[in-house]
Amino acid sequence: METTLNSSQRCLIIIDTFRERPQDWRALIGEIRRVYHGKLTYAANWMNELEEVTFWDALDYIGIQGYFPLTEESEPTLQECIDGWRRHVPLIEATSRRYGKPVLFTEIGFKSTADAAVHPWEWPQQASGFFRKVSLQTQADCYESFFQVLWDKEWFSGAHVWRWYADHASSGGRKSLDFTPQNKPAENIIARGYARVSVRGPSH
Repeated sequence: METTLNSSQRCLIIIDTFRERPQDWRALIGEIRRVYHGKLTYAANWMNELEEVTFWDALDYIGIQGYFPLTEESEPTLQECIDGWRRHVPLIEATSRRYGKPVLFTEIGFKSTADAAVHPWEWPQQASGFFRKVSLQTQADCYESFFQVLWDKEWFSGAHVWRWYADHASSGGRKSLDFTPQNKPAENIIARGYARVSVRGPSH
């Protein structure tokens, strides 16, 4: 009989193996390095998984799915978003220093909704009522606070933005609830943030 796994089942298997079989992850990393000579990381969930992974020393980056909640309030101010990021910095920095590895956000993303800073990981269609309200400012402030708090840390190497579409002209826009920052104020904030890399040079 043929057996298939849905995405949530696959995620559970990965979570179980990283906790219960770290030696197998180390063996896998070793096998990959025999044939691939680029940088390697593992994309750990921001909640619990980050501090529970025990094989960071075998990788090049501490990879984090950076959907950290910043506040419990809808449409927070920029300062509230900054304060939210600052609450997460000690754990991120401590993990980096413990293993002597730079941090890479394997994903970071914010919807352009009122609750973008409350539950960053939720898809727009999961929200209801007020939380489906378009809030371009909230998305912009979430990214601005990220760049202000984390971008220039000497142990922070960068981030991959979720989500970016190939057809730029027709993507995002001022009425969009989607994660993409395209054609929204957040796009310029991200562009300015990444432009600073060319000035300071990559940290790692």
